[in-house]
Amino acid sequence: MLFTTSHSTKKCHNLLIDYALVGDIKDIKDIADRNRDSLGFIVRSAVSGSIEKKEVLIARYRKEVVGFLIFHQRRDSQVTIYDICVKLEFRRRQIGKRLIEELILESRRNHKSIIKLKCPDGLSANFFYEGIGFKLTGKEPGKKRRLNIWQIDIQKNEENKIMYNCFKLKEIIVPFTREGL
Repeated sequence: MLFTTSHSTKKCHNLLIDYALVGDIKDIKDIADRNRDSLGFIVRSAVSGSIEKKEVLIARYRKEVVGFLIFHQRRDSQVTIYDICVKLEFRRRQIGKRLIEELILESRRNHKSIIKLKCPDGLSANFFYEGIGFKLTGKEPGKKRRLNIWQIDIQKNEENKIMYNCFKLKEIIVPFTREGL
């Protein structure tokens, strides 16, 4: 059975979170294009550049890419999430949360202290960010919609919901590897 139920939330077991490879661009672009209304248009060459810089994480179930996270590690202490998306049929199984958990671990290893992102007002993703411990720090006008600015302190916030589950998840539920696919 692919999914199991726990506390009324479904989880996806046998999931691998790893850096994206150039061969994953088509799958990432397909997921992004199916979600253009919330993500906007994602340019293939930009994804390729981010992959080369190791700034794209993917969630893979068996051999299928089911989600991705595109980010940028700035030279200061900040990491910025540009895009995160999970295939519709794999949502509500904590895959997005697991992508962010891995980004937090990677960011901590690189001595970063905060992760920020902007999300259009009115998208359900805002509830997701709040639910995993991000704090709404402001709002600003966007091209088409108002943007909510979210931030999470990843260095000293031990009470953070996501960090508590992050180590539990990695140690107990899902073996993680950075080795090749």
